[in-house]
Amino acid sequence: MERRAAVRYAIAMQLQFSVPGQPADAPVGTYSGQLIDISCRGMLLRSPVRLKVGQSLAGFNIWPVPRADGVHLNLQWQGVVARVLNDRIAVKISHFAFRPASGRQSLEAFQSRFASG
Repeated sequence: MERRAAVRYAIAMQLQFSVPGQPADAPVGTYSGQLIDISCRGMLLRSPVRLKVGQSLAGFNIWPVPRADGVHLNLQWQGVVARVLNDRIAVKISHFAFRPASGRQSLEAFQSRFASG
């Protein structure tokens, strides 16, 4: 039986994510991972660190297709770890936004935008 609420699309790409340190014994920091698939409500990724169910994450990845006007985009997201199986992490997405890509990206700037509203 399928547990997902939305269709996921197989898109293999690199992503960056940060782990804010909750729970206290979980890894904290910024990491590179591999996106396996994604929907509007969740994603499956490979993580270089062991994460725990319920742990918050925030990240971004360069979207593979530019807008019709040629502007490249970043997908920025926040979510919570829903399931863990070895290095495969299922994330329930709570917020996401497509933003024009700039020369330098900051997870901290992205997190502060969602924290403030």
